[in-house]
Amino acid sequence: MKDYIVTTSQNSKQKTFEKAQSFAAENKLLFVKRKTSLKNISLKYNAEGIFVFTNAELYYWYNETEIRFHPNMSKLRILALQRGKPDRMVKAMGLKPKDKVLDCTMGLGADAIVSSHVVGQGGIVYGLESQWEIATLTKAGFLDYAEQEASCSEKEALFRIKILHQRYEKFLINARENYFDVVYFDPMFRDTIHDSYGIDGIRLLSNQSPLSKEAVANAVRAAKRRVVLKERTNSPEFSRLGFTPLKVGRGIKTQFGVIEKREGFLNGQNSSCHHRAYSVR
Repeated sequence: MKDYIVTTSQNSKQKTFEKAQSFAAENKLLFVKRKTSLKNISLKYNAEGIFVFTNAELYYWYNETEIRFHPNMSKLRILALQRGKPDRMVKAMGLKPKDKVLDCTMGLGADAIVSSHVVGQGGIVYGLESQWEIATLTKAGFLDYAEQEASCSEKEALFRIKILHQRYEKFLINARENYFDVVYFDPMFRDTIHDSYGIDGIRLLSNQSPLSKEAVANAVRAAKRRVVLKERTNSPEFSRLGFTPLKVGRGIKTQFGVIEKREGFLNGQNSSCHHRAYSVR
């Protein structure tokens, strides 16, 4: 475990103070009673980062940046789906009620929340996050959001997501064949697109390693129907990794690529899924 500090805001209530102490003890981290600035605490204890409990939320202080959980566009996307409007990710993933989804790059969980809403009762979303700080922030953020702001449908979606602090490479190697209906990747883009809340802060912590062909091959083995990759529009990653990019409208900054897991079909070619789906070149 890295050298993290746990503290509170300077106006925290007793309940918040106790919550912070409990979190520190559970994770074997040093709790520091707040008497000075976060920068001073960081310098004094040579901390990698600081988890800060406020009366409303938990945020992470790193490199003089406050990184907070936010549901991003998931709330508006769910409202749009409820009104019968399409969602590009949902369409690309071909999501159905009761599906079992593996989100390999969960981050703060916006896509996982939307996926969970669509799969509904009887479905489940596994969210993998390789960075402990982000996984911890997201777990706490889900609970805080469910208690304070989330609608009933959002709460149900949040509680169907199983957050796992694990690298997808390791997880996929051990995943059962055809266990998930859909496997989804949204890796950190090689070129930044500044259109999401808090993306710069999360970028400081995110695993920026490129997606490997081996990981994609293992994802295809673990998927029952489809593997989906989100990338910037016209990214060379689609062809490098064997995904068929879906068409996008003019001016759209992101694009989805698909590897279909159907007998006799792989990336639009007449080949046996059983023979070639596991080798993505």
